[in-house]
Amino acid sequence: MRARLETLADRWETQPPGWWRTSTIPVSIQHGDLHDGNVAVDADGRARFFDFGDSTVAHPFSTMDLPLMLARRAGVDQAGTARLEDAYLDAFTDLAPRAELRAELHGVIELAPLLRAHNWLRALTPDEPGGTVRWDPVAADGWGRPIEHWLGQLGSSPRT
Repeated sequence: MRARLETLADRWETQPPGWWRTSTIPVSIQHGDLHDGNVAVDADGRARFFDFGDSTVAHPFSTMDLPLMLARRAGVDQAGTARLEDAYLDAFTDLAPRAELRAELHGVIELAPLLRAHNWLRALTPDEPGGTVRWDPVAADGWGRPIEHWLGQLGSSPRT
């Protein structure tokens, strides 16, 4: 895993300057677990989001990894996921052209598993005075080793 992470880091550092250095999209609070089970619609038809336990301050595109993954698992084809991406990116077209936004989205999603792994590290850290974050392997085994799972997703294409 260490060699894979080093290879991924080297690849990102040797590419021409990209979104991680020049993004016009400001960071914001990201839900971190956005799916239909965490959305309720009120009597007036307004969506209400809840369960912000996995939220982070991050690039806003990082939250799209889960909806795109769930869409693919549900059998949505590449054209359908492109429409889903377009619907999300519409809110940002005043900041950059759609093609640049799409490239940035794919780059952010490629690294989004780091946020998910970090969230699990926080969740699997025993509650102790001082709030020290440390690995609890017993808790990790009970949840199917999620940190390793998300780190294993690093570098995955958002379209596969």
